[in-house]
Amino acid sequence: MRVRINMWMKLLIAPVIVLVLLVGMGFLAYSTGTLLETSLATVGAKEALAYEAQALQTEIVSQSSAFRMYMIQRRQQDLTEFRSAGETILAALDRLIDEAGDDTTRGLLQSIKSDNLAYVAVVDKVIPLIQAGKADRAEEILLAEAEPIVSRMSDTAKSLVYQMKKQAEDQRAEANTAAARLQLAAMGVTAGAVFIGVLASLLVSRSLATPIRRLSEAFTQLASGDFTLEALQVRSRDEVGDAAEAFNTMLTNLGKVLRQVRGSVESVTSASEQLSEAAQASAQAADGSAKAISQVAAGTNEQAQSIAHIRSILEELQTAIQQIAQGAAKTAADVQGSATVLHQMSAQLDDMASRASETAYRSKLGAQRAEAGANVVNHCLSEMTPVSS
Repeated sequence: MRVRINMWMKLLIAPVIVLVLLVGMGFLAYSTGTLLETSLATVGAKEALAYEAQALQTEIVSQSSAFRMYMIQRRQQDLTEFRSAGETILAALDRLIDEAGDDTTRGLLQSIKSDNLAYVAVVDKVIPLIQAGKADRAEEILLAEAEPIVSRMSDTAKSLVYQMKKQAEDQRAEANTAAARLQLAAMGVTAGAVFIGVLASLLVSRSLATPIRRLSEAFTQLASGDFTLEALQVRSRDEVGDAAEAFNTMLTNLGKVLRQVRGSVESVTSASEQLSEAAQASAQAADGSAKAISQVAAGTNEQAQSIAHIRSILEELQTAIQQIAQGAAKTAADVQGSATVLHQMSAQLDDMASRASETAYRSKLGAQRAEAGANVVNHCLSEMTPVSS
């Protein structure tokens, strides 16, 4: 079963990947930053210890110098400075022992403290001799007991300072290395996030642009009147895939409509051809009918004229007969006139007979033409009956 992924989900893939990588880079930066901060704090502590160790070394020298000045000048002030330097040294040693991060440093500090206490004890033993005027004896004790202790304290303090400085430098180097690793990791994660984001964007844009371009080309081809295109392949379960499926459905329905229209057009074309042939035959029949009717009308007109002429002759004949009947009682002189009139009437009767014969011929010809026109009309009607049905 294919999982449906909407377009907005596809568009969010690249930003989500980049966001996850950036969150990972932030967590890495935070973790490394915490370690770096701890390292820097350790470096600061080491440097502070080294500074205090240098100060302790200075106090040891000051303590020894103060007692030397007391032996030379016998001033109470020098002895007070000696006591004060000793207290400062002990306080510094106690603080450094508490702050020491390793047993080696703590052991060196304990050694300095023990030597300082031993040195103070030797001095306390020498001071009464000095006050009693036994300076030589005091000098011998100092050289035999105090000087080795002071020398050992100085060497231990120098070693302590060197060790603390080296530890501080090593810690700083580790911090710099951690910072460099953090920088490289940040650059790598950033480059990876950009690369993966761009790659995801390209893949997502391609997955969206390709079906949209195919759909656009299909619509363009369809708009240009090309209905031979095939159905689109639906490969995505998103809005673009829904649009492609809708296009395929539209294409199928449009094909059905076009086939129906094509069938209707063929039927209409066939009917139009039949109607055109029938109309052409009707036109020819109508033309023949018109000619026949024109001939019939012309013959009928001539027949009407002949009948009118015969009527006129008959009226003249009737008038002449009446005149003959009225003039029968006249004189013989009128007989000649009657003979003349009869001769004229005979000529008119011959002319009337000739016209009657011509009228009969024309009437026969008109009847034949009328029969031909009737046949043409009947033929037209028989040709028009299938068309009307």
